[in-house]
Amino acid sequence: MAQSRNSRQRGGAFRNVYYLIAGIVAFYYLRRAVQRLSYAVPTDNFEGRKPMPIPPGRQQILTVVAPIKPGQAEAATALLNEISANYANNPYIDFSKLRSIHFARWLPIYDADNGHRLVFSCTYNGKLEDMVADLAAASPGLDAIWGHCTEYTGRDTFLAFIKGSTHEIAYRFFAFPNESAQSIRDKILLRRQLEAMAADRPDLPAIQTFLESLYRTSHVTFFTAIEKIVGYVSKQIIAAARFGMNNFGDVVATFFANWGMQPYVPIPYSPVTDPETRKAQIQHIIELDRTESHFAQNQFTVMVEIRPERYFRMRFLMFLGAFITDNGYPAGSLIGVFTIHSLYWTMIDNGKRAILMTNYDGNWSSYLGDFARISTLLDSLLNNVKGYPPAGLKQVNLFNEWIRGAQLVCPLYYSAYPQETVLNIIRDREVTKLLGQEMEYNNVERLLELL
Repeated sequence: MAQSRNSRQRGGAFRNVYYLIAGIVAFYYLRRAVQRLSYAVPTDNFEGRKPMPIPPGRQQILTVVAPIKPGQAEAATALLNEISANYANNPYIDFSKLRSIHFARWLPIYDADNGHRLVFSCTYNGKLEDMVADLAAASPGLDAIWGHCTEYTGRDTFLAFIKGSTHEIAYRFFAFPNESAQSIRDKILLRRQLEAMAADRPDLPAIQTFLESLYRTSHVTFFTAIEKIVGYVSKQIIAAARFGMNNFGDVVATFFANWGMQPYVPIPYSPVTDPETRKAQIQHIIELDRTESHFAQNQFTVMVEIRPERYFRMRFLMFLGAFITDNGYPAGSLIGVFTIHSLYWTMIDNGKRAILMTNYDGNWSSYLGDFARISTLLDSLLNNVKGYPPAGLKQVNLFNEWIRGAQLVCPLYYSAYPQETVLNIIRDREVTKLLGQEMEYNNVERLLELL
């Protein structure tokens, strides 16, 4: 009986060894199969695991609207023009010391109800308190800039002044919501360094040898391969969800764009015949052209008065639009337009007026073409404001005249990466993403294509 028990124990031990060996062999072949399958997955859909810095958080928006002291509007505008004319060496703001701000603008506005006011608006990452401290530290002329405002009492109370003059953001779009200004600058620097390295190695056979050696030595671990496959599948699911969300958004925007709009009726363009009015219009356009930035980007700012009976309709569209633009488009894209860094609406005067602000690539002419591509979205929102052409963007000449008349002159504009377009940033992000992966042959080939 004891012998039988010993035999069963030895048999159990042999089975355990057998199961262990079988498990190791199965794991080996499973690992091989997963690695082979992972090679078929497109690498542009995969973001490999890599050490990440402390995240700066999503981009945020600050818009400050502060009354200007009586009789000081011209002086405030002249100071902003002076800073802009001596952008790099003015004694008021050292733009090179701004760290958390992506884009910023300073401009005066006027309406009959409130008189002259100074608007400051920026997109930034991090805490508001840190950004305001950063702005104050970079501004030796803080008192000179803000001293024209009635509620500004000095540098020590600057944060309280900013918080007390901040207005609500009703809608916002960011091309790269989770990128900080510094992370974008870091990617630009990395790409330039790689370009310099590639320029130092023009010998194509040597590059081919280098690629082949990387291919022989590259290695995809089991868990990285799993992550790659799961990442690819999840990207396809997200793409399908975005497709459905975009179609829903198009239906809603089309409905509201057509609700209350008049049908398109061709009418000849009739310029204003009153000499004084026409002179003022021409002078306004000259000022807009004069203050257009010398950067790769430009700003666009429009103040509109909302039709009271359309206020809640406009707010609903802004709420729905913010949800769709947050979740419905890939990085860098707004309804298929790849030139807008950020776009947002700020509500002022208890909802009586709103300010539309954008940061975009190129000049006014190219931006007008982008308007045509998102005409349904614009019509659905802008047909709720006073003075908008009855047929909207269908009547291009009337729309162009209206939008240029409503556009505000911006004397001072700042960009943290002034020569970088949205498409360039997309490329720089892909370069960085490829460097964070295993250096497979096709990854290196794609990397060299991007440089």
